[in-house]
Amino acid sequence: MMPHDPNFAWTVGELNRHAQSVIKAHLGDTIWLCGELGRVQVNASGHVYGVLKDELGNSISIVYFGGARRFSALQLSAGDCVILRGNLDLFVAGGTYQFCVRELIPANAQGSLMQRYLETRKRLAAEGLFAPERKRPLPLWPKSVAVITSPSGAALQDFLKTAYSRVPNLHVRIVPSPMQGQDTAARVASAVQFLNAFHACEVIVVTRGGGSMEDLWEFNDETLARAVAASEIPVVSAVGHQIDVTILDYVADVSVITPTQAANTVTEGVLQLANALEQFAQRLPRALRHLLDAARLRFTPLASCAYLQHPQDLYHQQAQRLDAAQLRLASALPGRARELRMRLDELRRRLPEAIAHDLASRRARLQNAALPLGAMDPKGVLKRGYSILLDAERKAIRKPAETKPGQQLTALLSKGKIKLEVKG
Repeated sequence: MMPHDPNFAWTVGELNRHAQSVIKAHLGDTIWLCGELGRVQVNASGHVYGVLKDELGNSISIVYFGGARRFSALQLSAGDCVILRGNLDLFVAGGTYQFCVRELIPANAQGSLMQRYLETRKRLAAEGLFAPERKRPLPLWPKSVAVITSPSGAALQDFLKTAYSRVPNLHVRIVPSPMQGQDTAARVASAVQFLNAFHACEVIVVTRGGGSMEDLWEFNDETLARAVAASEIPVVSAVGHQIDVTILDYVADVSVITPTQAANTVTEGVLQLANALEQFAQRLPRALRHLLDAARLRFTPLASCAYLQHPQDLYHQQAQRLDAAQLRLASALPGRARELRMRLDELRRRLPEAIAHDLASRRARLQNAALPLGAMDPKGVLKRGYSILLDAERKAIRKPAETKPGQQLTALLSKGKIKLEVKG
């Protein structure tokens, strides 16, 4: 919607254009409308202007640009019931809205067909035949493409001209079939099933030129739709033009507008790969030249190196270095031997002194440790005039209660022992 400042007044044109954008945004490009023709005027320019009414007397202006021939062929007049397909628009200059007709079907003769179309589309959609996740991607590089179409139609020539201009060696298998009239749906469905049964191609294209809804009616057939949905080979629908949408377009894996666009879609992957290979072919010489130039920059300074020009000089230099190293080694060995001998003599001289010093240190440590141990020796207590009483099991007696009359004890003295008997 157009932004508008509420503090300023709209012009009539701004308001009408805003209303026009609102109508298009909410109703889209295509709606169906049915009613009874009221006043109708066929203009000399080929356009048809009129009014469409319903049973309650409500009315809307209609305009059918270029529809004079269609109107005349159907011999329509005021009072006839029709089904219209088009879009709602607003005539900005006049401030009135109108229905722009793109397709007109006499309801008296074709109303039941339209009802069947809507019912079939609703039923197949509910079964998931139109679901995007069911549809198969086209192969990137198809080896064979089958085109189901009329051999005498312009659609085939348009497809072949475009396809071969993009991929000259593409293998196209033409499957003749009527594209209009009775049995068209059955013939196209049989062709799809035949190609699947014999794995005759990798992509199937069903194509014809545009036409009225009556011309394309066979492509709304349920049997054809189910055959395309069951196809293991991806199917491209190129039936009709932008305003013509058939059930085949809904169920096909890819739906395009014209045979030319079908050829572009089928060969797009091949063309992309061919373009990529061509780009690689153009880039490869440049890449090789770059590598050669880089290698040349690296090796040019090396080529001027004196050692590479005269490698024997490097050999002679290294030989001289080796001779000098041998001379230094021969002169260094006697001095190194004298140094080691002097160190050995010094160690031999210092070893007895070090051993004696270490022995004295250890003896002093031992004597220091013996003093507290001697203080804890029981024999030291005995030397001070004490004795230790032992029972027959050599256990020390600490109190009188541990003895009994007549018991034999042993008294340990500092020198010797005495046998004793407890009297009482």
